[in-house]
Amino acid sequence: MDPGLRSPLQDFFKRGEVSRDVRLLTAAGMLAPLALEQIGLLALLTGDGDDEICRTAEATLAAIPKESVAAFLGRSDVSEGLREFFRGPGIEPLPGSDAGDAPLVDPEGGAAPAETEEGEEDQQSFTQKLALLGVADA
Repeated sequence: MDPGLRSPLQDFFKRGEVSRDVRLLTAAGMLAPLALEQIGLLALLTGDGDDEICRTAEATLAAIPKESVAAFLGRSDVSEGLREFFRGPGIEPLPGSDAGDAPLVDPEGGAAPAETEEGEEDQQSFTQKLALLGVADA
């Protein structure tokens, strides 16, 4: 499944340059970049060649409330490919949505994160740590 998104992170996953451990963590929602990248990566991982990664990504997506996904899909920056992916299970975009960039899956607990300043600091801290990893660490 190609979610129709272009970013360096998405491209690493598409080219198969990400280790199994990182793909599995991402499938579980533990890699939490911006919402658009997180959902795009989860959609991409539902087609991974490793069955465990596929099942984990599918379970993670299923745990996100449909209302949250519908609101997210209504954003203007969501690709039509990603919208089509979610139309399969019957989730239609909610037009005019102002869904933010916070990940839809909390890397700590799997639920949608609360939008608090503390959570944003935690997210920034996680993203900063990820940016510091070298290719060999990822």
